[in-house]
Amino acid sequence: APPKLPFGMEDVFTEGVEKKEVNLAMHQQEVNLAMHQQEVPLVNVFLEGVKSDPKALARTPASSFIDRAQKTILTSAY
Repeated sequence: APPKLPFGMEDVFTEGVEKKEVNLAMHQQEVNLAMHQQEVPLVNVFLEGVKSDPKALARTPASSFIDRAQKTILTSAY
């Protein structure tokens, strides 16, 4: 039998701490993998832009690339 917890503590540890930590770690790995899978194509798109039209790229603010990258990563993660 599992050890008795102080009154009310069963509610706090319903699933068990270890199980929650493992689930969190697995979720973090999935998010990291999803982000990595998007970063490689984004770098390739950026490099294609550099090769094809460096002057237009120079006029593009970095924030627009960052914004597009974040949207791509967020939509692909779910």
